[in-house]
Amino acid sequence: MNGWLFVALILVIIALVIFIGSIVVIIGPVKKTLTILLTYVNNIQKQMEGIQIQMTALTTTMDRMNRDVQFKKDSVQSVVTNVKQVGMNVMALKDSSQQATMNVVKRANQDEARKAQTEQWKNTALGILKRNA
Repeated sequence: MNGWLFVALILVIIALVIFIGSIVVIIGPVKKTLTILLTYVNNIQKQMEGIQIQMTALTTTMDRMNRDVQFKKDSVQSVVTNVKQVGMNVMALKDSSQQATMNVVKRANQDEARKAQTEQWKNTALGILKRNA
């Protein structure tokens, strides 16, 4: 029985050597493939870092542009508001000057002495103009 045990042991050793050889034969190409895959992963990682840097720069630029647009929008709104206020002030001035003119005309029409004086000045001015013409 010792002989059979010895033969079985030799067969197990041969099977073990064949198994280990098979693993080495299979692992060699797999190792190369894994090395290539790791290289691709590293390259992709480097590209992602570049993309990340560009995204950060674009975000910064967009934020700066948004602030600039907001500033310009506020400036335009301020100008529009000021123009409206100037228009309202001009209308108030027009109303005020019209009221003052109407008061002057009303007072001039009520005062006969001033009417006569105004008529005299008008006639004098027309006389001077006719002589110089």
